Amino acid sequence: MRSRILLIAVASLGLVVPVAARADCSGSCSGGNCTFDGILNTPIGAASLSIDASCNLVVSGIGSSLTDGVIQGGLNSVYMITTLATPNFSGSALGTRADIRQVGTVNGQPNHEISITRIQNVGGGTVRMDMDCGAIQVAAYSTEVYDNNTLVYAQTPTADTPILLFPQADMEAMACALLPDGDLYTTVRFGGSIPITLQTASGNLGPFTGSCVKIRGYSPALVPTLQEAIENRFKDTGPVSIVSLYAGALPATNDVVCPGAPVPVRPTSWGSVKILYR
Repeated sequence: MRSRILLIAVASLGLVVPVAARADCSGSCSGGNCTFDGILNTPIGAASLSIDASCNLVVSGIGSSLTDGVIQGGLNSVYMITTLATPNFSGSALGTRADIRQVGTVNGQPNHEISITRIQNVGGGTVRMDMDCGAIQVAAYSTEVYDNNTLVYAQTPTADTPILLFPQADMEAMACALLPDGDLYTTVRFGGSIPITLQTASGNLGPFTGSCVKIRGYSPALVPTLQEAIENRFKDTGPVSIVSLYAGALPATNDVVCPGAPVPVRPTSWGSVKILYR
């Protein structure tokens, strides 16, 4: 079975969404754009879009400039899932990269960056992932590691921008989430249990063996309230194959990507607080 990446951007209510690949086919292309599962896809850079015989949306023309990719726009929703058959990083070459930029309404202003997650093969069999929420000025970040839906490690919130290092591994799912109070999180689920290291200003933490990670951002000075678009830019990935798209609502209790990870609430103080559940 081919491996899949699932990219999710999130923010509000309570709907459980299946993460399995689509069984139906709903898509059409016109004027270079493709409407796929009811969501408008627009190519950027030198990329082009098509729908293949397997009813996958294919993004071709990916080069080395990190300007080629696709935008899922006009979302005006609080939850977005993109299931990808390719690319994946288990067999990637040095420099292969994917940047996922979440854009939406922030402090009432549209078209504002909310978060950007970067995933890159940095060589030596290692993939580096970071999440930056500087555009909305979060107060702190934390990272949680789960293995088979069991919490393995919970970091005390810190001002450090989260950086994760892990072996070249297939990523089955990824999520970027906005909570109703403006806090946010990103979750990534891997194809199995792998060693995950957190890189911090005071030194590395771990490795911790886990199959899923959740990165959280707290108390943004600029509060995001609506997701408008997901901008996906790729470098040296080859064609990107999108299996399905879905726009909906935030699960009421547990995260879809990390089922063992409860939807969090904001800590009342940073101190010794490591994790709080709704």
